[in-house]
Amino acid sequence: MPLNEDRIRQHTIGCLALFTLLCGVILWLLGYSQQPQILPYYSICWRLGPVLALWWLAWNQLKILPAWAYLSVPMVLVALVINRKLVLLAIPLAILLSLLNHPWLKRGRKRRKP
Repeated sequence: MPLNEDRIRQHTIGCLALFTLLCGVILWLLGYSQQPQILPYYSICWRLGPVLALWWLAWNQLKILPAWAYLSVPMVLVALVINRKLVLLAIPLAILLSLLNHPWLKRGRKRRKP
């Protein structure tokens, strides 16, 4: 399988995930995780590493997302961080949007080839 630009980006994200997790393990093993000046870097490693690893694993599925999801998902996440009560509105709305985009609702829109 040839390495195109898309695969190189995916592997770069995977390498960054591995690097941040490895840095977190090294800081923990060396005992630097308890020092106040190192604690922010230790926290970044343990928070960013799993997120990058999940992004690397979901790379192929993220390519098929509709264009509106790239803008709306981060906006909803920011709103949920600001006000946690919005989760009661966000979850049913996400279910509704996923159902509206479902293929069985698009039955009548198919065109037949002559």
